[in-house]
Amino acid sequence: MNKILLKAVICFIVCGINNSVFSQNKKEDSLLIVLKTQKDTASIRTLLKLASLHFRDTTNEATKYLNKAYTISKASGDKKYLGDYFTSLGTYKEKQGDPDAAVDNYKNALIMYKASRYFPGQINALYKNAICHAMNGKIRLAIPIFEECIKKAKESENVKEEASNVYNLGYSYHSLGENSLAIPYFKESLELYTSLNDSNSIARLNNALGTAYNGMSDFENAIASYITSKKMYEKLGRQKDIAGCIVNMGLIYDAMHNENKALSYFYEAEKILETIQNKDYLANVRHSIGTILLRRKQYDKALEKYTQSKKAFLELDNTNHYADCILSMSEIYFIKGKKDKALELILEGLKIKRDLEEQEGVCLGLIQLGDFYQQTGKTKQALESYEEVVEIAKKIGSRSAEVNAMKKLADLNTELGNYKLANEYLSNYSSLKDSIFKSENTSKIAEMEAIYKTDKQAGEINMLNEQKKVQENQFKINNMQRNMLLGGVVVLFIIAFLIFNRYRLKQRSNLELQSAYNEIQVNRDEIALQKKEIMDSIHYAKRIQEAILPTPGMLNSFFTEHFVFYQPKDVVSGDLYWFSQVKNTIMLAAVDCTGHGVPGAFMSVIGVDHLNHLVNDKQITDPAQVLTELDHGILSSFGKDSSEKSIQDGMDMALCAIDLDTNILSFSGAHRPLIHVRNNVITELKPTKASIGGYLSDKKTFFNDSLQLQKGDCIYMFTDGYADQFGGPRGKKFKYKQLLDLILNNVNDSMEMQKQKLTSAFDNWKAWPVAGSLQRELEQVDDVCVIGVRV
Repeated sequence: MNKILLKAVICFIVCGINNSVFSQNKKEDSLLIVLKTQKDTASIRTLLKLASLHFRDTTNEATKYLNKAYTISKASGDKKYLGDYFTSLGTYKEKQGDPDAAVDNYKNALIMYKASRYFPGQINALYKNAICHAMNGKIRLAIPIFEECIKKAKESENVKEEASNVYNLGYSYHSLGENSLAIPYFKESLELYTSLNDSNSIARLNNALGTAYNGMSDFENAIASYITSKKMYEKLGRQKDIAGCIVNMGLIYDAMHNENKALSYFYEAEKILETIQNKDYLANVRHSIGTILLRRKQYDKALEKYTQSKKAFLELDNTNHYADCILSMSEIYFIKGKKDKALELILEGLKIKRDLEEQEGVCLGLIQLGDFYQQTGKTKQALESYEEVVEIAKKIGSRSAEVNAMKKLADLNTELGNYKLANEYLSNYSSLKDSIFKSENTSKIAEMEAIYKTDKQAGEINMLNEQKKVQENQFKINNMQRNMLLGGVVVLFIIAFLIFNRYRLKQRSNLELQSAYNEIQVNRDEIALQKKEIMDSIHYAKRIQEAILPTPGMLNSFFTEHFVFYQPKDVVSGDLYWFSQVKNTIMLAAVDCTGHGVPGAFMSVIGVDHLNHLVNDKQITDPAQVLTELDHGILSSFGKDSSEKSIQDGMDMALCAIDLDTNILSFSGAHRPLIHVRNNVITELKPTKASIGGYLSDKKTFFNDSLQLQKGDCIYMFTDGYADQFGGPRGKKFKYKQLLDLILNNVNDSMEMQKQKLTSAFDNWKAWPVAGSLQRELEQVDDVCVIGVRV
């Protein structure tokens, strides 16, 4: 029976191949008949079509037809035909896996098309060149070529080509993760396609916008874009694309930890994909569903989805995703007590990853195998698995995998009593962890420093521009004085000479003014471009800073109510809020770094990295000790000494630790207090009157203060930006006492309502009309950060 089935399959494959070959041969025969009726340049197009039929062959047929086309094109002397030849030759080289040769030929085609002033050919050659770069991972090289495509399309008034290449430019930035640059191009392309009434492209652009917004964590705009795209695909009847939009919305809700919403979208997409029988998409959706069900400990349902995905990936011959599935399934089998089955799946998944030479996957599989052996008492096998991870991780440079394995080896050897070996692994683990910490810190500071230099450069450009204006005015004055003097001299001698001389002066003056005007135009364009680059850099810095800050939603697991009122003065901020959990202790901080804007952001990066290192890595939960260690760390970061050249930069901070078992709050502050409210009575925990960093002093000592928390207590920490804001009827500071009164008056409201009232009071204070002034709103003077928590 199996032999009969095998013969049938082989017969079907052979017939399919023969049909394909027959179809290609039939098309080639038709073109050869047409070729016989053509002469000279009329045959070039047919020869290039014949060559394209053999672009993927290993024969010389494509080269034969291309050479004939080249000979005729060159003999004709028409550059357009040579452009067509080089374009086809570039496509042939690309299909044969030689992208460098393809790019060279596309460049030659562009030269020929420019010589013949053939705009459609120029746009096509540029487009193919850019796509070739992009497909081979050289996206930065593709970007300026897409920009030239757009310029050519505008010159030729080809709106469709312009829209297509604007989209390609946006997608290039999106592929690089620079979504803030991608979004304006997606919007521009969307407007162009809207003018063309191209429904399919409009739907595609809305989906692309959703993906870009999602990359910036702008979930509200991302969802709105996906919904618009989905509605358009529904009108077009594109079921697979409808399912794609639904899955994208589900992934957003999963990222927002709204599992119920995410599952509802995944199930909706699953139903559509089952109807249209799209196995690839369906397998991925089911794997996503299984992952959420596993997190919810719905093991049987999760196993069912993983099993369905595994079967589909096996049929699709997608062995890599198949291995991911069975490794996920092994975790469920182990939890259900089926240890033999769990081990079988781990070994199978690990073998596939080894066969595919997917070394990151091998490391993850070995970690999972080592965990299995450790939990089943097979310590020798566990040690071997972890040691192999270290060996592979060192070869491929995966420091995260190496750190993970080192920690497990240290812990396991400690359990076995191999203290010397455990100490070696722990030492290596700490060194590697510290090197990762330092390299990440250096990288972030370098990025911020580069942005600061561009900001400084902008100021110098403005100053040069003002100097140029003064010189131009002086130039005009000097010209006027010279003309008047020459006119007076000429009048003394002869009127005729005066008329002739004034005519020459006027001509010369016009030429000089035209030259000066052209130079001004060039300088203006350069300054505008530099300003755009500077602002793009600063907005990119904002994304870096937002990435290192915790999300306010992380407190939901520990407090029923809380808020964070965070309002930078500029694009980037010197204020920050910070949160972490170490075992049964929650750490909260409100930090005010020296300055604001880019310099303040420098300090915020250093502050966050030092706090993470002290609390998360060194496990220090005593607030006073954390501030003391942080003070030493900041001083060493800037190379502090007692000389006058020391940088007097630092930060003020309110830091508290809450023991979840005893409900005792410990607090230590550097110039910033903690406010505790119980039964409408305020208690202020005083800080040390000293800053972190800033200067050297043997008398600088940070101390702890503590209190027993009760249910319903409210805790507030804040920087000085709120109290120092100018405004009100007299244009004065808001002040600390008024801030405490505002907190006490609203303490019984919900935390969300308190945040709204704090925001409203702050905005109203700034917007208050100042006596004797037409100004309707005062500028924000400093960054603002206020944290409120109800126990």
